[in-house]
Amino acid sequence: RSSLGLIGASLAQLEEEQTPLQQTAGRLVAMLGGLALGFCGLIAIAYGAIHRDWSAGVLSGITVAIALIPEEFPMVLAVFMALGAWRLATHRVLVRRSAVIEALGGATVLCVDKTGTLTENHMRVARLWSDQEDCRVDALPPAPGPARDILDYAALASALRPVDPMDRAIRALTGERNSVLQPHAVLERAWPLRPEMMAIIQVWRSDGEDRIAAAKGAPEAIFKLCRLPDAQVDQLSATMRKLADEGLRVLGVAACRIGGAFPDPPESVAFDFLGLIGFLDPLRADAPAAIQEARAAGLKVIMITGDHPATAHAIAKQAGIDVAADVTLGAELARLSPKDVQQRLQNTRVFARIAPEQKLMIVEALKANDEVVAMTGDGVNDAPALESAHIGIAMGKRGSDVARESADLILLDDSFASIVGGVRLGRRIFINL
Repeated sequence: RSSLGLIGASLAQLEEEQTPLQQTAGRLVAMLGGLALGFCGLIAIAYGAIHRDWSAGVLSGITVAIALIPEEFPMVLAVFMALGAWRLATHRVLVRRSAVIEALGGATVLCVDKTGTLTENHMRVARLWSDQEDCRVDALPPAPGPARDILDYAALASALRPVDPMDRAIRALTGERNSVLQPHAVLERAWPLRPEMMAIIQVWRSDGEDRIAAAKGAPEAIFKLCRLPDAQVDQLSATMRKLADEGLRVLGVAACRIGGAFPDPPESVAFDFLGLIGFLDPLRADAPAAIQEARAAGLKVIMITGDHPATAHAIAKQAGIDVAADVTLGAELARLSPKDVQQRLQNTRVFARIAPEQKLMIVEALKANDEVVAMTGDGVNDAPALESAHIGIAMGKRGSDVARESADLILLDDSFASIVGGVRLGRRIFINL
């Protein structure tokens, strides 16, 4: 009944499908087996009728049937698959299930993450925005003021030993010093990201009874946490879209200070909105050329991200992904019927604010449209989608163990260009087979 248990149950319900090569080989072997049995019966009857020796006739028929069985098939397939796996490994693609090599050559849709696959996943703080100050950040933190307050409180809502690229980017600017806290303040409690509140909240206690709570997360969640009026939300949303149109990943930052113990849930306290923080994650240099090559080869490239739709649109446009049908949000997808999802996927190439479990919905809809689907993922929640896709592709550097175990291929460099190179090799191996 835990979240991890539900993911395990979802994985257990998914049946591993045969690849087109396995289906073709199965049909061919069945046909040749039927042919061998037919000849076996024909020769046994003919020999017995001519020589009046039915025992010798049966033996002759069995001998011919054995001679007709193509015992070279397993060896040929094994050798070609082994050579194919070796070739893919030279392109930084590790094969976990050799049968998928042929499916890779027949892929018609590539579903990819934005962060780390199309972009470098090297975040840096590029913008700090508040009502009083709009600060562009270079290598040094801003001077004391509203922009610096946004940065300091964002640091209070970040992990002490950061793993997340955004937390690392914030800590790289602020260092160990924080002008908001007293020297001996300690982290008292933290609330991680939750489906109903896409924000991280951490409470710090100083020497006295005061508690300082800092929150950072999706701007919509921060607006809700601060209980902002609709008019102010509309103004902030316009500003947020401008930042996102520059390709920045935008988070909201809020804080509050109370005396005594901090209540649970944290949403029961009204936070003060501080501002927006924009992170720059540059597009990989090889991504546009790889996407152009994929589209020229007849592959549809679909970008799936949890980011703001404007950020997703800007990055997709830079990368060369088709944005003519605009961006579909996860909330819109959840309201559609399976048939409507199939219809939407015929034209839409960019999906934003997608929850990991919605990736499985996208994979199933694409399969229902008779597409051969390659899906990338790195999180534990991505495992069902990776297992369901014809070709599950996990990230080798930043992928979770569960994602790698569920995947068929592992990208050792987390690069989209490696996927396209793998499809190119897969097609060559398929032709050879």
